[in-house]
Formats: sequence, structure tokens, C-alpha cells
Amino acid sequence: MLALEMSELLKPEKVIIISSAKNRNELPFKYRFMRGVAPLAQLIFEPGSKKERETCKAMPKNKNKKFMKRSVNMIVNWERKTNSSNIIHIHGDNDNTIPIKRIKNISFCVKNGFHMMAITKGNELNKLINKILKE
Repeated sequence: MLALEMSELLKPEKVIIISSAKNRNELPFKYRFMRGVAPLAQLIFEPGSKKERETCKAMPKNKNKKFMKRSVNMIVNWERKTNSSNIIHIHGDNDNTIPIKRIKNISFCVKNGFHMMAITKGNELNKLINKILKE
């Protein structure tokens, strides 16, 4: 979301987003409905393996509470309604945090990709991003 907002100012050639939404309409209704409600952090975590579950459980404990509160507030109050044409959207087909059914114009769909696939599928994403950057 931050990358999309910054792209308006910086005008990059490409913007690559992973497991995100391009605009407010792609966010699940629960996010739009719960403006200002903080307990969304648990929705971020949907790891597949025991090791990933432990990593994800540890993440909130290591985050600054002020940072988490601001992050959740920014998500539920995000107002973007339009998309730039230079967005390359990578999304997992098993993302329950931002379900794929809400996403329009996906550039690349990662099979068995969850919301935390940057952790769980890092090698696959790295290859895909390198391919995109070479184009």
C-alpha cells in the first residue's frame, strides 16, 4: 500500500506488489467495515508449516505497539480508489487475509501462496521478481 502511494510521487517504471491490494475496493469488507478497530493483526498470520507458525506468532511480540496500531489504522482507513497502469501484482491463491476473489487484474498468481508467502515462498518470488525486472 505504501509502495502504491509513493509511486504517485516518484513515478517509477514498475511497481511490484505482493499479497496486497491495489485499491480500497480490493480489501475485504471486514477491513473497510472495521475502520479504527485494532484487533486485525491476527488476520495477518496464516502460515502453513509449524516453523512458519512459530515465526509468525513471534512477529507481533517483536513489533512496537505504536507501530502496529498505526499500521492497522492506515490499512482500515486507506482511501485509494484508482490504479496506476504500471502495477505488477503478485498474489497467492490461498491468501485469506486479502482473498484472491477480490483482486482484479492479477499479474502473477502463486499456487498455494498465502498472505505470508514472502516468508514461505521467498525463492519462488525471488525468481519471479528477477524475471519481471529483466523485462
